[in-house]
Amino acid sequence: MALGIITKEPADGYHLEVCHSGLLTIVPHVRPVLYKLDDFVPIMNYGSTQSALAVKADAPWKTLKDIADYARKNPGKFTYFGGAVGSPTHLAMEYLAKTEGVQFTMIPFPGGAPAVAALLGGHINGLSGNAFAQARDGSARLVAVQTESRMKNFPHVPTFKESGYDFVNDDIFMVVAPKGTPPALIGRLEEAFRKATEDPAFLQTMARMEILPSYKGSDDLKKFLSDAYARNGKMIQEFKIPKEAEKKEEKK
Repeated sequence: MALGIITKEPADGYHLEVCHSGLLTIVPHVRPVLYKLDDFVPIMNYGSTQSALAVKADAPWKTLKDIADYARKNPGKFTYFGGAVGSPTHLAMEYLAKTEGVQFTMIPFPGGAPAVAALLGGHINGLSGNAFAQARDGSARLVAVQTESRMKNFPHVPTFKESGYDFVNDDIFMVVAPKGTPPALIGRLEEAFRKATEDPAFLQTMARMEILPSYKGSDDLKKFLSDAYARNGKMIQEFKIPKEAEKKEEKK
């Protein structure tokens, strides 16, 4: 069920939405939406996104500094796919560019699969997102991961922070309910979902999907979302990423 629709549903504990936090903490800053953060009651977080900047295996860049140096000498010539505009994987590259005072060029694709094909075909230089399967088979190389700490499956790859850039992909997966759902129901749902996250089948699925299991209860998740909304909004403003509606106005 879409977030804009669930806000119109009864707050009875039966109408819930599974989504990632970026829909609440990033998307409202970059395009018009039919909801706002306080239209929802967070129930729990069950996983965290894992992402990285990848290049082709035979690319000359081994570190983020290498990429920044190349971009400094060749403005705009380092091309990459970073997901949707304003997404954490896009913001990671904007953060790197702003910190180093360089320019990259983001190339749009309709999805991750064609972007990976373009990376391996040498049509773009980098991919900020998920190229973990390609890193495992040796066709791509991870330069740095965007997680808080190193990934279990790629312990040799440094984080952005370890590489000198204070950026972390804060996108997490969670369950929310419409505003007004009684606290007693939220508590019962939170406990039920928490127990479900301990199931071995759930953990196996998470590992297969490259999602890191994590947990925040309702209160902690509410604070996290509020902080992330403010932090991402400030970042998007600093990077001068216009809202989708503003872009349309500029084209008229």
